[in-house]
Amino acid sequence: MKAILFSLLLLPTTLVGAPLEVGDRLPALTLNDQHDEPRTVGPDTRLILFSASREASALIEDALAGQTGDGLAAAGIVYVADIDGMPPIVTKLVAMPQLRKLPYPMLLGRQAEQTAMLPREPEQVTLIEAQDGNVTALRFVDDPQVIEQALGSLID
Repeated sequence: MKAILFSLLLLPTTLVGAPLEVGDRLPALTLNDQHDEPRTVGPDTRLILFSASREASALIEDALAGQTGDGLAAAGIVYVADIDGMPPIVTKLVAMPQLRKLPYPMLLGRQAEQTAMLPREPEQVTLIEAQDGNVTALRFVDDPQVIEQALGSLID
């Protein structure tokens, strides 16, 4: 009986960390952006651009050059970055002042468990495509043209 109870207690933590797959529902994910404003990945989200490395962030930021927060929101595009591994002093003194200059929101996962469900590959951007709140495609890319094509299919 104790073993069953212990297993049930661990079940929620195990499920939270399971990476998204095609067919899954988008997670209920609310993170603060670079201006410390809460933002949510909602059922109207059509594309999540996810970075877990500086290299992936640079690819996304290049692809988003010239975009605005309103334009991305209207297209259902959300940018999420896992910054858990960044030393706090670097985050505070270097990264945040630079990120605040971006003209669009960047949802920041400051703790590993906040973005644990988002699949990742080293130095690659994760493109999570969704429709009606369900994941329809997952891709790992390091080619800026592929990212721009994914954006172009959603942005007028």
